[in-house]
Amino acid sequence: MKLKSLQLLPSGKNGWHSSKLVFGENITQLYGPNGCGKTPVVQSLAFCLGYPSVFRNDIYEKCGFAVLELEIRSLLFIIKRTISREVDILVTEPAGIEQRFHTEREFSEYIFSLVGIKQSSLVSTSRQSTQAYLATLLPLFFLDQDEGYKAIYCPPSKFIQDQFSEMVRLVFGLPPKNSFSKKKHKLKARERLHFLDMQVEAS
Repeated sequence: MKLKSLQLLPSGKNGWHSSKLVFGENITQLYGPNGCGKTPVVQSLAFCLGYPSVFRNDIYEKCGFAVLELEIRSLLFIIKRTISREVDILVTEPAGIEQRFHTEREFSEYIFSLVGIKQSSLVSTSRQSTQAYLATLLPLFFLDQDEGYKAIYCPPSKFIQDQFSEMVRLVFGLPPKNSFSKKKHKLKARERLHFLDMQVEAS
């Protein structure tokens, strides 16, 4: 995946917008005085890729969309995400076909399939079956400036068991550390043991 350009579009006639930011071949640097809008631009990049970025209230009021152009296997995809607290993402594929997504799960599955990342059934922190989302994978690459290096690339919420380790394995195509399909028998045995313990207590 190669990032090509990013732009913020206004909400209404008096809304705010940005110039089209075309990414450099290797490094892109944003600079400017405090309050000029660097942070919303960087946040909107991860936001277009499925990260649940939280913007200032005036950004929600004045900006309508974030548009990210990227290349996957030399084909151009355009991701247009509505700047709101809900998920509303429109993807225009190379042939002009449009795909719309209203859940993080569907959008994550779509992007993972485009870039060739194979999903596995993982174990959640509540010992249920779950899967990776873009929101759990992107913190390996996207560092939130408010958190800095206080925690290891921590997403807004951890719901996958050994989440950091599992995401590193996912990126490198390694088998999961905690595969739910392999652990379900052990989990059922624990549930059975708990049930027997309850029966013993009741007796």
